[in-house]
Amino acid sequence: MKKQVIEETLKKIKQEKIEPTPKWHFLLKNYAVWLGFFGLVFLGGISLGLLIYFFLGLGREMADFSDRPQHLFAFWRFLPHFWLALIPIFFFLAFLIFRKTKNGYHYDNLLIFLGLLFSFALLGNAIYFSRNSEMMDDCIFRDMPYYKDISYDKERMWSRPELGLLGGKIIKLEEDNLNLEDFVGTIWLVKFDEDMRMRRRVSLTPDVLIKIIGQKTDENVFEAEEIRPWEKRKGAPMGPVVCPMH
Repeated sequence: MKKQVIEETLKKIKQEKIEPTPKWHFLLKNYAVWLGFFGLVFLGGISLGLLIYFFLGLGREMADFSDRPQHLFAFWRFLPHFWLALIPIFFFLAFLIFRKTKNGYHYDNLLIFLGLLFSFALLGNAIYFSRNSEMMDDCIFRDMPYYKDISYDKERMWSRPELGLLGGKIIKLEEDNLNLEDFVGTIWLVKFDEDMRMRRRVSLTPDVLIKIIGQKTDENVFEAEEIRPWEKRKGAPMGPVVCPMH
């Protein structure tokens, strides 16, 4: 009986001209799976590095606003939701692909989860502390349409006078007011008095960028409560950014 089954199987193979799958096919499939896995881990690490960069920068911007509910709303509005959404997607896909590797089924789900968590955290922190996060953000900003609308943008955050946040370039300075050009070209009359707070390193001279906290009192009129310098985040690269693909 067994011999008959073997003979029928061999006969079917000859008739249908069935050929064995070459070894390179399995090797190529295995390499593709691992390439996909490491690619997802790399993208997840980049996303986490950018998220750390945004959170620390945005956190410093909003650190003194705990007593201002309208500014805390601005904090939530300008969180980088784009990267917050991508990280769990990359993590989940990497988890599924690792399970499909040759020996992936041998490992416990919790062990895979912790390993991926460590890998994402290690790579994300390495990207942030290597000071590449801002370069990557600037490059994506240049090449990806609509990225500005879905990610944290400092200029956009400080272009919300209705929330008490106004930024831009000083045009002219007088004794109790100044003219400011915001990031869309609108000229504002900014009023202030002796009670206004001014942070260290603020230079009230023409062509200098500043950030102002206060209230919009009329059309293109802003009452300043505090003026801050428009400074780069610690560790931000100086000079023009060169993107690798440009």
